[in-house]
Amino acid sequence: MASLVLVVGAGPDALLAAAVASAMGFRVNCALAEPYAAALRNPDIPRDLGHVGDVPIDPAIAKALGGFVKLQHDSPTSGRAVFHNGRLRPLPLRPRDLCRLLEPSLAAQVLWGLTRARLADELGDLLGTWREIRSYRDWVCTQFGEPIFDLLHSHYCARRWGSPFDMSASVARLHHGCPSSGTLLTPRLPPRDFLKRQVELVEASGGGLYLNSPLRSFLLEDGQVVGAYLVGRTEPLLGRVLAAIPPAAVLKALDPTAAKALGADVGHLKARHSVQVMVPVKSDHLPREIHLMDPGIPFFRILRPAALPACGQLAGCLVLHANIDEADPLWTEDDQHWGELARQSLADSGLAVPTGGNTRVNRLRNHEAQWTMGWHPTWMKATETYQEIGLAGTGRSGSFAPISPSREIALTVSVLSEDIVGLRDTYRSHVDPPTATERRSVSIMDIVVA
Repeated sequence: MASLVLVVGAGPDALLAAAVASAMGFRVNCALAEPYAAALRNPDIPRDLGHVGDVPIDPAIAKALGGFVKLQHDSPTSGRAVFHNGRLRPLPLRPRDLCRLLEPSLAAQVLWGLTRARLADELGDLLGTWREIRSYRDWVCTQFGEPIFDLLHSHYCARRWGSPFDMSASVARLHHGCPSSGTLLTPRLPPRDFLKRQVELVEASGGGLYLNSPLRSFLLEDGQVVGAYLVGRTEPLLGRVLAAIPPAAVLKALDPTAAKALGADVGHLKARHSVQVMVPVKSDHLPREIHLMDPGIPFFRILRPAALPACGQLAGCLVLHANIDEADPLWTEDDQHWGELARQSLADSGLAVPTGGNTRVNRLRNHEAQWTMGWHPTWMKATETYQEIGLAGTGRSGSFAPISPSREIALTVSVLSEDIVGLRDTYRSHVDPPTATERRSVSIMDIVVA
């Protein structure tokens, strides 16, 4: 009989991990808590495409999941742009582009900040000194100066992830730098069919898919997690446990002794909720991905899904993304309110005109990692502590990082193959994404001349 695997979670990462385990020959039980029983509710909303330089996928697993498309990125622009104050600028952003996003009255302040950043960098090269760039704020200030960070990036980071001091520099390089040439891996199937294939794999494994079944507590034997109790069930589900849930939820599900031992290492790691709203519009001729830098807009990004592979049927729609804390009253608002908020944001920005079609909303609990990423020692300690009690984290919230689907697949394979080296490499593969930031000299004419 095939070995048992139990995947617990509340988002698409849990279902993908369960499908991968099924494709590897394990008998899988997958418990999906509300509201991601809701992911089966709006399966047409696409997932993120991924990152440049994504890890390869085992051919057999890729085939079982319906195949993946390899996209070669030879151009650094890749259809992404930044929007601020009614102005749209394509990525990669040069210093002069950032200046032009701001009001002319700020020219002197911004130019001085850029000059200081450049002088500090060149002086460091001259003297042979090295400045450690760890946080999101460090990277932006080093590249563009403190005024640019204060006026643009600090608001964006706070809305999307949280504290700019806690997020790593790799996040800033990835989203504001220039992606280098490389490959992206994305599912060949449309979103609805890709989700259906995952469900079929889990059901065919001999296990079961438990919808609306939140985790109640873990079952421990000799200090090792060997299963879990679900809300509404008296008997535990057994198996090697993959947790696609944030550490705070893991602590609640452990007995007091185990929770105390883990608490010091993972208790501070948190996640934010995500809301995705798909809105029909009159014209979707926009860049594939637009980062919204205006602090007054509740959404941090607009995605044009028709630009993604296998998503052509979503032409005429835009997807707006928001990340919020559970304490934020917006999280309790109904779907109608979110739809109206998205429509109003599009209308106010002038980027697109909403139509009268149906607006669809997805809510993903604990989906966006808010914590420090892999460069921080406590991050590595957290992964080691999980391993000590026989637990493995997977997906965004479980692995403490916003990783792409192909990396989630590689992570699950490494865990179930007990490939410790591969596991570490996969965990850390997102830490230093291959980016090359283009730095050019900037003059006052770059700012005052449109």
